[in-house]
Amino acid sequence: MIVNDTRMQSIPMILETPAPEQEIWAEEIKLLYWMIGRKSGDPELVEREKVLQEKGREDREKQLDVLKRKAEKAAKTPRKKKAQKQENGGSCSCSSDSGSGSESYGEI
Repeated sequence: MIVNDTRMQSIPMILETPAPEQEIWAEEIKLLYWMIGRKSGDPELVEREKVLQEKGREDREKQLDVLKRKAEKAAKTPRKKKAQKQENGGSCSCSSDSGSGSESYGEI
């Protein structure tokens, strides 16, 4: 378990967990402290994990749904740079007018 890995000792870390209720955060932090020195197959650890997984299941499903909808929307909406690049045939349309002192560069 990562909480017991010696490479993680004395490394400052931030625990960021999305949860609708602060009580869940407190439980997760207590669980992390409790896990120090325990083996990954510890029966009590497995049971606590199941309880926390169930508590956060609905919120995780909502977040996954939001991510899925964003990905679907992004797939339907072409990006401007991509569209411009396709219009230019994917090549650079760079030009320079050295006589006037002004330069114009196309999309690379």
